[in-house]
Amino acid sequence: PVTLEFRDAPLRQVFEALARSSGINFVFDKDVRADARVTVFLRNVTMDEAMRVILSTQQLDRKLLNETSVLVFPNTPAKQREHQELITRTLYLTNADVKQVQAMVRTIAKVRDIHIDERLNLLIVRDTPEVLRLVEKLIASVDLPEPEVMLEVEVMELATDRVDELGLQWPDQIQYGLPAVGGGGLATG
Repeated sequence: PVTLEFRDAPLRQVFEALARSSGINFVFDKDVRADARVTVFLRNVTMDEAMRVILSTQQLDRKLLNETSVLVFPNTPAKQREHQELITRTLYLTNADVKQVQAMVRTIAKVRDIHIDERLNLLIVRDTPEVLRLVEKLIASVDLPEPEVMLEVEVMELATDRVDELGLQWPDQIQYGLPAVGGGGLATG
């Protein structure tokens, strides 16, 4: 547990006290304001909770560099993109055309880096884990085999004397009826 009591203290001094008490190194991005001041009173909180409170009140964020080092940077969209973890994934396509998939991935997922190899029908993508999950879902939805239709055909031979038994069966007799002229009955023929 950590206890911090600072009133209008320089931000770097607060992090210096955290570093001494926890053994964690703090590295500041060049865009973190040097004149930033913080007032904080925290008693018996975890190191993580203390950092979260200080960073959120100062519009800052953090990135773990290793087990003992933390990078502190402004919480802006540009800095978030700059400091995000990027991973690289190689995706082999079995059915889809790699050029069409590349165009679709660039348009929909807006990936940072993408490379294709037409010979191996593979796509190499480098971006954040969230974007790569989207890319994998997109590829899974289009990398499908061509649908096939199976027809079962049976060839039969038929004797000519049995041809009359196939097709329409015409009736042997026809009946018709007309209304009777004066009596209201039906005359048939």
